[in-house]
This record gives sequence, C-alpha cells and structure tokens, in this order.
Amino acid sequence: SSADIIEGDAHLTWTPVTDLDLSHYRIRYSPLVSGATFSNSIDLVEKVSRPAASIVVPALTGTYMIKAYDKVGNQSLNATSIINNVPKAVYQNAITTITEDPGFSGTKTNCTVVSSRLQLSTGQISGEYLFNNTIDLSQIYTAKLNADIEVIREDFVSLFDDAGGNFDDRSGLFDGAADQFDDVSVELYISTTDGNPSGSPTWSAYRKFFAGEYRARGFRFKAILTSLT
Repeated sequence: SSADIIEGDAHLTWTPVTDLDLSHYRIRYSPLVSGATFSNSIDLVEKVSRPAASIVVPALTGTYMIKAYDKVGNQSLNATSIINNVPKAVYQNAITTITEDPGFSGTKTNCTVVSSRLQLSTGQISGEYLFNNTIDLSQIYTAKLNADIEVIREDFVSLFDDAGGNFDDRSGLFDGAADQFDDVSVELYISTTDGNPSGSPTWSAYRKFFAGEYRARGFRFKAILTSLT
C-alpha cells in the first residue's frame, strides 16, 4: 500500500482482496501519524466498489486506513494503514484557522461537552453541533479548506458482567481489542455565503464537507455525530 502526493491530492493504492464475496472497501482518516486506529477515525470514503484498488483523496497529514467488506457486511479483521507525514504547509499557505475545542461553545443538539470533549448525550445515537466560529475572507475568493477532527470511541460497558445480550453477539475480539470498530463517526458539513457573515447574509444549504476548494466570502460549519451502538 502507498500514498503518492501530487498537487494536494493523495493517490492511494493497496493490494486488492481476492475473496469472491468481496463487496467494497471503506477508507477512514485520522490526523495522527502514530497510534491511529480504525475506531478513532472518521469516514473519508464510505464505499470503494470492487475491483478498484486505488482512489484519489485530499492530501491530509495523518493516517489513511482501509478495510475490506464482504457482501453481508463483515469487515476484515485489521485495517491497512497508509501514513502521510508531509506537512500541510507544503500544499498551501495558511490564511486563517478556526478552532472549536476545548470549549465547543456553539449550538448543541443531543450532544454535550464532558472534560473538554464533545460527545453524544446519554441514550442518543445522533447529535448535531453548530460551530460557534465562522470564516470571513472579506471578499469572495476561491479558497482551499481542510479540517482536523479527532475521534475517540469509548465503550461504556466497563465490566465484563455489565454487558447485555448474548455473549456471542458481542462485537469485537474477546480480549477487548476495540481499535477495529466502525460504529462511530463524525461528519462535517459546510454552508457558504457571498455576503458579510457578520450581517444578515443569505447562506447556502449545508452540504457534506470535503477538503478542497470553495468559492465564497463566508463559511460556516456543523458536525453530525453518530453512534450505531
């Protein structure tokens, strides 16, 4: 497996799975260049259909992880990791940055802040966070936008006897290795405007954010948190 960085794009290639029941591959991303896990990552490409064994994605500093899935949804035991440690400054000149953590003072729905972490409220499987900060470029420009999101998956069943249901129905490995789950994720969405974000501009509808070029004066963001467990 490898990543070739060409003008801000990462050309990922990997050894294809030869199983006849292969359905697709899933690619996740973590900003960590060391210690990244499949569980503590976000979906970058949810489905790369067979027989493809390569894809072009935004060049991001961190770790790309790839897993194969069969036709009934079973995933490969381990993820293939591809590390890109080329700094983002090589691809772009930083103009401005907005940071939401650790306060996360934007509008929260079905989520809350605990110990400087934004997490789903108890009993919720989906939540929304509207960023408190926006970007104003002062004029309409074509700008390249990137995002860094750190995800931590926590299993709140801390004791063996606390687990409900049948033992054989539990996901993961017996020894507790929880770094291969894909049941939590965070998706970032973007909305743009050609007007002054500090006024009362007309904003576009939110659409899923992908690292890349956007033309507008102002940008706002929201995050959707999901958990399948």
